[in-house]
Amino acid sequence: MANPTLGVLTRGPNEELLIAGRLIKAGRPLVLDILAITTLSSLGALDDLNKLLNPKIVTRFSRGELYDQIKEQERSSQSGTFSFGYEDGRYAALPEY
Repeated sequence: MANPTLGVLTRGPNEELLIAGRLIKAGRPLVLDILAITTLSSLGALDDLNKLLNPKIVTRFSRGELYDQIKEQERSSQSGTFSFGYEDGRYAALPEY
């Protein structure tokens, strides 16, 4: 959505949102990159994404980034270190994978 205060400009007022809504309702696939995945996660909207019947496509780069994060968590748990993240409105130790 357009938000000139934040410097986010679109072709028209909510035009892209309306187009996206039509495409989602038509069952078109959703292409998810790492920014989309992390944004949806931080908004707590991944469960809502899973409710959509649309096919989901995750970019190869994003799969690699997620894989690297999981591997880092595994290495950290073996070395006795851990990571912190933001979860449920507060900072917390991230779970081990």
